[in-house]
Amino acid sequence: MFRIVSEDDVKQMVSFDQMKTALSCDEQASCLAEVGATLGVPYVLSGALSKLGASFVLNLILIDIDEARVVTRESVRFASIDALLDGPETQVDRTMAPVQFALRGQPRLTGSEEGATPLVDGVAQGTTPFGALEPPSGPRRIILRRRASCISPRRRRLR
Repeated sequence: MFRIVSEDDVKQMVSFDQMKTALSCDEQASCLAEVGATLGVPYVLSGALSKLGASFVLNLILIDIDEARVVTRESVRFASIDALLDGPETQVDRTMAPVQFALRGQPRLTGSEEGATPLVDGVAQGTTPFGALEPPSGPRRIILRRRASCISPRRRRLR
């Protein structure tokens, strides 16, 4: 099961000192493992986006919290902002592949953020908060659309 944790959820779960630690982590497995342990999650997916001339470089790492080690690492260069907006799903899929394979089966999505609309393969599934959604197994496109938000929708693929 993957759970979408918003910034507000994290703020409620961790103290100020823990939040400072989380914000200062720089892809160090041990540091991100501490944050993941505080949140009670088995894995943390962390990313960094850098601009290099006219192109963008996206670096992703997947940390196993129990073992405090990097499971996978992905780095990709995008030629333009348009390519970046269209392309990171493949890199996220590749980075998450070991976890997706280990946890394959029936996906389950939960959410607590007030008033967001989860879309599974483009179909609205009500509004949050909700108990749990269990879409059919297989590749799924999950978008969490928030009302009155300047933040663009987040896209996730569950396998």
